[in-house]
Amino acid sequence: MVWGVSDADTPTVNEVANKVQQYEDSLSRTLSVATVEKLTEETEKKAEETKTMAKNTAKMTETIEKITKTIAEQNETIFQKLLEKLSKMGKESHSSPEQTQVAAIKKKCPPTRPIKEKQDPL
Repeated sequence: MVWGVSDADTPTVNEVANKVQQYEDSLSRTLSVATVEKLTEETEKKAEETKTMAKNTAKMTETIEKITKTIAEQNETIFQKLLEKLSKMGKESHSSPEQTQVAAIKKKCPPTRPIKEKQDPL
């Protein structure tokens, strides 16, 4: 019994329990909505970070491909220069320069001054 209030206006235990349950439900619903909103925000943030990372990865891949192509071109140039040098070295080793050939010919030729024949003392 409550002072100044009739028994007809006083809520029953079941009515109070129902109101308490509704209040608890509203609190948990609010928490659930807030939790879902927070998770949604975090998911969107992670999705944005993933997009940024994908763009950065694509840029890095493109840069690596350019560098690889440049290195391959430089290697090809070096390889061609080495082949040319080897080819020149091979030609030089198989054919002597003209000066060497002339010197060799001079050494093989008989002397140009006539040699006096020695007479046999017999």
